Amino acid sequence: MHNNPSKFIYLFFILLSLGLLSCGSGTTTSSSTSGNAFPTSFAIASPTASGSVDASINDGLNLSASVVPTDTFLSKASVFSTILAAASSSVCKITLPDLSDTITDPDCYGPALDYEDHPDGSPVDGQLPIGDLGIWTSTETGNEACTAAKINTLMAEAGISADFVMLLAASMRCVMKTSSTTVPLPSTVGSATDMTTDVNTAIQVNNPNTTVDLATITKETSITDGGTSYDVYSYAMTTTITDGADTITVESNVRHMDMSSTEYKGRIWAEMSGSGLGGDTEAFVINYHKESNTSMLAKFESAVYQSATASTVIFDSDDNLDVTGDWTNTYVQSIANLDPSNGIGDFSYAWQAGNGDDKARIFNAVTSATTGCGFFGYGDSFDVAGGTKSDNVIDGFICNWAGPNNDHSMTTTAGKAQKQCMTVNATTGIFEVDTSNENITYRPTVSCDSAG
Repeated sequence: MHNNPSKFIYLFFILLSLGLLSCGSGTTTSSSTSGNAFPTSFAIASPTASGSVDASINDGLNLSASVVPTDTFLSKASVFSTILAAASSSVCKITLPDLSDTITDPDCYGPALDYEDHPDGSPVDGQLPIGDLGIWTSTETGNEACTAAKINTLMAEAGISADFVMLLAASMRCVMKTSSTTVPLPSTVGSATDMTTDVNTAIQVNNPNTTVDLATITKETSITDGGTSYDVYSYAMTTTITDGADTITVESNVRHMDMSSTEYKGRIWAEMSGSGLGGDTEAFVINYHKESNTSMLAKFESAVYQSATASTVIFDSDDNLDVTGDWTNTYVQSIANLDPSNGIGDFSYAWQAGNGDDKARIFNAVTSATTGCGFFGYGDSFDVAGGTKSDNVIDGFICNWAGPNNDHSMTTTAGKAQKQCMTVNATTGIFEVDTSNENITYRPTVSCDSAG
């Protein structure tokens, strides 16, 4: 393990800066904007992903724009840009991600581990469950650093639902711009443009089991930022996905403030429910702020809530995720400050398997075009009763999370974390381990060591 890992204190300021677009202020004349009304050069993707950066636009009678969860930031952003710049309505006929897809966890992170004669007590023989061991082996298949492989998996899981909503919104703007009679953005505050019929027609070409029940864009009250008033547009979209007897209903929203060709702010939020998701409700919120061509702040949160519970609260009054609701499975919070020209930068990811856990698992990472370092450890929990969220800061390490006589106090491991630095393979783009700068070894006992 590594002493005194970087705690990324500046991420607090990112958290504070992302309370975006919760309300309007004034109706003064808006400044001129780029007219996109959509977050271009933005995507939810892993900063350690590798692969092509080409838009997935396939040749054929009906072009199909799509992304896959494991795509790079640049690849996804390129697809969205291609859809928005389309000269033909064929490009609007996108292929949506499958919301029931699951992402395979890397074998190097948290495998199930059989043990005998455990020194911490009874039961002396048993198995440590999947997910509790952190970075257990250095690399994943193909020499990929375990840190990169796990972060890629975490962000791919987040990306499935985010990609669904962003592709749907991009398709709406595409249809508006390429229809035989171009449909302009609504021009007065409170006015709305209903694109439900046209968007449903476009979506069903490549997604015959998906029905668009609502697709509107509304001009909201302008927001003053830095003394200048800007236009704000909100998308409201409802879709129903049918798979045999199972259905998934997705209610999604985008609120976007297009400030200039280099700056914008906004929020994306959605809830998904139905028998196709096992009866519970999955929800997420993304707050984003592109400050310049070299700085993009983004915060992603998601959780699974009990649909059958009458007291379930999913969103608060600002349309952010409510941690006090009846969520029961995997609360996630990802915070990033990335360069939108390459999707590389500073990153933190915290997740908690259930609302009864007393700690959150946390990755912190700093990446560049050629190198990176990641840290894994434990920190503040997502607390239902207290109404507080993790600060995404690693406070220490827990070596025996679920073994006999386990101890989560981090009495002897405060300030410690696993550390793994990486270099980018110039040929494959994969983040590979820098073995000269790696500290991941420990024993799964309370003391993190064992004399036996």
